[in-house]
Amino acid sequence: NYYGVALCVKTKLVKNGTVSEPNCHNDRIMTITINQNKSKAVLVNCYAPTLVSNTESLDTFYEDLRKVIEEIPKSYDLILAGDFNARVGSDHERWRGTLGPHGIGKINQSGQRLLELAVQYNLRINNTFFQLKNHYKTTWQHPRSKSWHTIDYIMTRKSNRSQMLRCKVMRGAECETDHKMIRATIKLKLNPKRSKRTNKMVYDSSKLGSEEVRNTFYDKK
Repeated sequence: NYYGVALCVKTKLVKNGTVSEPNCHNDRIMTITINQNKSKAVLVNCYAPTLVSNTESLDTFYEDLRKVIEEIPKSYDLILAGDFNARVGSDHERWRGTLGPHGIGKINQSGQRLLELAVQYNLRINNTFFQLKNHYKTTWQHPRSKSWHTIDYIMTRKSNRSQMLRCKVMRGAECETDHKMIRATIKLKLNPKRSKRTNKMVYDSSKLGSEEVRNTFYDKK
């Protein structure tokens, strides 16, 4: 994958059918499907162009992302996560229900695009709904100003807000990147696909008490 988009999943979850093989839609968007008891969840992982990229690149990314989201049945849970290179700011009054009361900084052009997408598909930006110290919310440090910003996000459907138990930055995680990792705890009811059981042959050993039956086995030697 040219832009390094990847998903790490425990091998046993793929082998037992809990999680599907990854689907690369393009160099910037990848998905997996998670089997639950009564439904499915789709995790969309993506990497958006930076703000210095040309407008055409940003337009293409958001068009492709919309296509992927629209292919997901509305009955499925949706988890949208990635490096969006966007600052969504803190105006939660304007973006009520989409942006929480704990956002930081000012909105930029890419943040406007991301918020509009979230509103269109009834998503909430979970990073902004948890009251945390700023160092547990910011994910990237500007190389020149040394200011910290949040540009990586985890979003879910507004209707599934009770499933998001935690969303915070892991400060100590070292992953050879200039970004801080975000860890989210999401409540899902998994349903692995179990292999079909074969009927085992059952023997009635009590019949060996009959001399006639015993002789039958002796004759087959």
